[in-house]
Amino acid sequence: GGRGPRAMIVGPSHSGKTSVAKLLVNYAVRLGERPVLVDLDVKHCCFLVPGAIGAAVVSETITMDGKGGAFDPLAFFYGYRDVESRPELLKHLVASLGDAVKRVATPGGVVIDTSACGAGPLPTYEAVLFAAKAFEVDLVLVIEQDRIYNDLKRDLSAGLPHATVVRLPKSGGVVAHEKAFRRQAERQACSDYYYGPHMDLCPRPTVVPFSKLFLYQAASTPPAPTDALPIGAVAAPKEVEMVRVAPSEGLDKRILGVVTKFGTVKEELSEQQAKDLSTADCVGFVHIQRVDMANQRVTLLMPNAVGLPSNVMLMGDVDLPD
Repeated sequence: GGRGPRAMIVGPSHSGKTSVAKLLVNYAVRLGERPVLVDLDVKHCCFLVPGAIGAAVVSETITMDGKGGAFDPLAFFYGYRDVESRPELLKHLVASLGDAVKRVATPGGVVIDTSACGAGPLPTYEAVLFAAKAFEVDLVLVIEQDRIYNDLKRDLSAGLPHATVVRLPKSGGVVAHEKAFRRQAERQACSDYYYGPHMDLCPRPTVVPFSKLFLYQAASTPPAPTDALPIGAVAAPKEVEMVRVAPSEGLDKRILGVVTKFGTVKEELSEQQAKDLSTADCVGFVHIQRVDMANQRVTLLMPNAVGLPSNVMLMGDVDLPD
């Protein structure tokens, strides 16, 4: 039992954050510990689909390409590739994930990977600051960016006075990837999720009538104003409206998060239930392979042949084109 150290890695895009996170986790595993890896990178969660965040106990070393680790994650579906798309929704999900991690003993420590962060009053920086406080981190490793390092030292001194902020140089082996490479990495992450990294899983397509599908999406919410807050303070997340979305051809190839909080439902969620979706975890993810408007049904790719555990699903704009 007990509480191990909690470290967060912060930096701009293509700075090697994920490699550092995996390195720290592997050190802990080799010492006989079972650390928790938290991935808040909405563009590319190393053990889930794009648009998801999650946490998993790691019992085996992870290779740099993400293989290994024996993940059984607690997952949340944000549904977007950019922090700026729905910053208030992301705050709710990060707070829920942070609460879940803090409720369990983590003697092996917690390592937190983050989305690319810019300096200054940007949604990406606000998201990092919010996450640091949500997880009550002890150590923040800032790669390359002096401005982010100085801002975090200033802003964490009030809310997390025990936290140490350390600056790291960028590894000489880090390279910036082209958009085509990143898109292929997304496809590979989804392939690993549905088919397994060794192609040893058997995903199953299933057809669901429109009438039995309850899709919800977060309405766009302006971020809470920060100009009137004291230095280092983070605005509490504003309430997020979750609205039902009617199936349409525009949803073809989208990824959906399956929420089991309400089981299988026969009618639209109540107002309170819809609000609760902004903090609900997901049991897994399905991929819309085909929208059949003529017959009013969709074909969903599921990770297994067990059947849909719920017909309530979350969506954003994350898709997986062929």
